[in-house]
Amino acid sequence: MAGRQRDSVGSNHKHSLKLLMKFYIKWLKGFAGWTQPLPSGKGGDLRGRSSQNSALAPVMGDFPNVFVGEVLRVDKHPNADRLRLVAVSLGDRLVEPIVCGAFNFDVGDLVVLALPGAQIVRNIHTAEHEPFVLKKATIRGIESQGMICAAFELGAGSLTDKPEIVVVTKPVSPGAQFSSKMLE
Repeated sequence: MAGRQRDSVGSNHKHSLKLLMKFYIKWLKGFAGWTQPLPSGKGGDLRGRSSQNSALAPVMGDFPNVFVGEVLRVDKHPNADRLRLVAVSLGDRLVEPIVCGAFNFDVGDLVVLALPGAQIVRNIHTAEHEPFVLKKATIRGIESQGMICAAFELGAGSLTDKPEIVVVTKPVSPGAQFSSKMLE
């Protein structure tokens, strides 16, 4: 009988420890901006690599297909009062139209532009803020060729911050690959 109680206590302790670890990992993932599920079982480690899937979600500092661009033109969207059509230069090419609902930037500003295929770390438009891969989207009849990003969408900032477009103030050339160091 004493052996059974000991097993039961040990089992409860393991269960409590497992719950505590799940909580801690969830908190740590949120704190670090980790967007992919942690691997489990053989072949995985806490860096997010596994023998089955070696893809990593962007974490602060790694933003493929996300660039700094100069706003060249801003026009009113013909089918929406609260949207604008933006033309952005990436130095060697012009990206337009980009449908955007933010108003905290203007012509001449440097903004962060994600092109189709970029992984957005946090979706500002959903309650779960899950990551997604950017695709061209038709918004009120206009196909947007990219997305001008807020810091929250890049994994920086918090929900308590006003979700405004990042205006880059560092000396950067249009077309430069975006880096989290540009937010400092």
